[in-house]
Amino acid sequence: MRTYLISVEVSLLLMLASACGPAQTPTAAPPTAAPTSVPAVEPSEVPGAGTVEFVWQVTSDEDPLYWPSGLALDAQGTLYVADTRNHRIQLFDGDGQYLATWGGEGPLEGQFNFVWEDPTHNLPAGGLDFDGNGNLIVADMGNVRIQKLDSSGSFLARWGGDGTGDGQFARPLGLAVDGHGNVFVVDDRIFGSGRVQKFDNEGNFLVAFGRGLFGDPGLIEVDALGNVYVADYGRGTVLKFDNDGALLATFGGSGRGDGEFRGPQGIAVDGQGNLYVVDSSNARVQKLNSSGEYLLQWGSRGSEAGQFNEPLDIVLDGQGNIYVSDQFNNRVQKFRDN
Repeated sequence: MRTYLISVEVSLLLMLASACGPAQTPTAAPPTAAPTSVPAVEPSEVPGAGTVEFVWQVTSDEDPLYWPSGLALDAQGTLYVADTRNHRIQLFDGDGQYLATWGGEGPLEGQFNFVWEDPTHNLPAGGLDFDGNGNLIVADMGNVRIQKLDSSGSFLARWGGDGTGDGQFARPLGLAVDGHGNVFVVDDRIFGSGRVQKFDNEGNFLVAFGRGLFGDPGLIEVDALGNVYVADYGRGTVLKFDNDGALLATFGGSGRGDGEFRGPQGIAVDGQGNLYVVDSSNARVQKLNSSGEYLLQWGSRGSEAGQFNEPLDIVLDGQGNIYVSDQFNNRVQKFRDN
């Protein structure tokens, strides 16, 4: 359960998405100084829309992030970042100050392999979420397993293994935890188009769903009502399911227009049911209402404050702050609504 998902009104500035093509895979960039704000631009076409202020960027200057992906916030507002190319999790406070590092590369308990070495999908993942007991659940993709860590980073449990059976994974890409502690895992590249598996908090398999419905599934989120949202990276859509896996709706479509997506990934849901979707290949974030109707967007391709290069995940807190992992810029950006 993303414990920070409480009622919050977020009002954002409309910005045009760049029409540039997908970014090329870079090497790690050196840390950069954090600009202080994003200048105001064009007024939004959405009645009542305000502005988005850039707060900070974090690169973990002492030991830089390399392709940050999955994000999670605990009840105290500590930010957890899957530092995928370094196969570890880095922790930061609400001011972006480094706190700790968990894990490291390897197959042992509490170690991770966050990159799937595939000639066509050299893909970082590192899905993260918290359960109601303050434990961090981690999609350890390269080790084809899920791990559970306590609030100090100590290993508690693991489940999964390589395979196509119930409770096994081909490539566990992302995960989300609902209010009852159930864990939903996107199992990418299985049966051709992927599936979602649901487990209880101890890792016992409950149900699988979504087979045949995805082009190429991305990340996943669960709202306060238990509805499950899965980004379909391949088809440029977001699929909404009930808690047992029945398909309720499909939002978006492939493109660059308002409410369309190219390579959607991370999803966050606020207390009013509005969706924030990381439109990765369009280098922007879009906001939809609970019916999937377009509301607004921000971002463009680049490396300045408020710009993105293949952003991946997004989380919200209870104070109107928004965190986005800016993958190929090797940073996490924090925004605040005004």
